[in-house]
Amino acid sequence: MTARVRVLSILLAASIVLAGCDTTPVVDEAAADPGTPAPAYADLAAAHNARVANLRDIACPIGTVELHWMEDEKERWAQGDAEMWIRLPRHTALRLSKLGDDLLWLGSDAERYWLFDLLDDGVTLVTAAHDTPMSASGAGRIPARPLVLLDLLGITPLPTFESGGPTVAWDEEAGGWGFVVDSAAGRVRMVLDEPGRLPIRIDALDADEAAENAVIATSRLREYAPVPIDGLSVLDHPLMAQVIQIEDRVGGRAEFFLRRWSGREEDRARDQLFELDRLRRAMPPDRVFGERAGEPDDAPPP
Repeated sequence: MTARVRVLSILLAASIVLAGCDTTPVVDEAAADPGTPAPAYADLAAAHNARVANLRDIACPIGTVELHWMEDEKERWAQGDAEMWIRLPRHTALRLSKLGDDLLWLGSDAERYWLFDLLDDGVTLVTAAHDTPMSASGAGRIPARPLVLLDLLGITPLPTFESGGPTVAWDEEAGGWGFVVDSAAGRVRMVLDEPGRLPIRIDALDADEAAENAVIATSRLREYAPVPIDGLSVLDHPLMAQVIQIEDRVGGRAEFFLRRWSGREEDRARDQLFELDRLRRAMPPDRVFGERAGEPDDAPPP
């Protein structure tokens, strides 16, 4: 994998979570083992889903990310700015820039996702359907899909069951209650803290359960703070992490210092941010790879 692809992979694997809130964090380090029986999965899912239900339409006008990767046996470092919009369950838009110059635009609608790559001369567009197979073995054209990134952010609903559910056990390393479930993007292992029951670690897992290293990417979330939402009292504002670190299985790392999440009407996304045809007119691509009609999907990625 070239250094440029490695940087792009790290950036995409983390960039969907560039948002935050400039209030004082209300959650600190994960709690120690409480020494009590494991809670029922249904109770954990109910608490998580109640929080996520208030985060359906949110935006981030300010965010920064630090990227760390190895190149020529040396550790490299880079920093970028971001604007982010999320409309659950599948609509996303992320603009990454450096000193005002666009670098990447990652987004998705209900059926597909896309990447506008402006890092080299010209504009390269890559598109794929949400259900395009992708695993840690390298399948798939884009290194990280928006649905996977939403999982890593901890804002996708957990499945519910009429009875039973996955086994819940204390995770000594993360310091919380852990379990494995299927999400819209694939399998995830989630750890919720005690007593807040907020995500503190999330592993995106390979679709191949027999893979030697089943973890595609891991996010660690901390320093939660309230997100202002129209129509909710201050006491009811849902919590989001202000600091998120994501690591991939080959050593890439991205660390986010998050400024402001908002669910207020004036900050929410306009529909055109999720419209690929409109984005193509605004950023006419010189090269296209993907699944649009008339475009071959067997061309090499950029």
